[in-house]
Amino acid sequence: MNAPMTPGLRAAIAAGQHLKVKDGTNLDPILRAIEDNNKAVDARLKSIEGSAQKVIEATARLDEMDQKMARRGGVGEASSQPETWGQEFTSAPELKEFAAQTSRPGRLRMEMKTTLTTSPGSAGALVRPTRDDVLMMPRRAVMVRDLLPVIQISTGSVEYPRQTERPAGADTVVEGALKPESAMAFDMVTVASKVIAHWIPASRQILDDEPQLAGIIDTELRYGLALKEDQQLLYGSGTGANLLGMVTSSTAYVAPITVAGAT
Repeated sequence: MNAPMTPGLRAAIAAGQHLKVKDGTNLDPILRAIEDNNKAVDARLKSIEGSAQKVIEATARLDEMDQKMARRGGVGEASSQPETWGQEFTSAPELKEFAAQTSRPGRLRMEMKTTLTTSPGSAGALVRPTRDDVLMMPRRAVMVRDLLPVIQISTGSVEYPRQTERPAGADTVVEGALKPESAMAFDMVTVASKVIAHWIPASRQILDDEPQLAGIIDTELRYGLALKEDQQLLYGSGTGANLLGMVTSSTAYVAPITVAGAT
């Protein structure tokens, strides 16, 4: 490929033909003109390369559009996809004739085939009910254990001293008399630890398929334990595997005053 020459380069070459080779100072204008010419050629080549790249990109976009049009059936061609029921209804010749009439009749008669309904023999199997969140049963407030101190143990029994006698000898004393003596006594009580437990059988498959079920089971089982614990703390009989409840171990209430015929 021959590089084109600018007018300045041609003039410099023509002037250089009359120069002597030994006169090196007169070659500077010619070299500068050649350098300017090379820069101009490089700029033109870059412009040509940019234009060629744009042509390639435009060609690729046109090819992509042609492929999309070919998949859709092309412009002006019938679509390869079947018409929906709504499209068949709107494109029916009877409907177009009815719309073109100037004095329209009161009704448009069209032939109807089998109608899909929600009956089991039709499309009823496709109807899905809306599934809302799980509605759990109401809970009773559990608070008896929160009123008591709780400690952890590592043995099967607990020992604690219980007061059995309270000092009750206090009395008034005259000057010089002996002061009355009182007594106080304790005994050691051993209480065996009790176990409150329950469980629900569930397959591994149902727990893997429904993660929410694992959380529901865990929450409900813990609530059941807390509810039974509250009942034992209050009304446990103290025999067998039962705790000794506070109501069971307390003294029965006796009214200090009885009103005859109270209403």
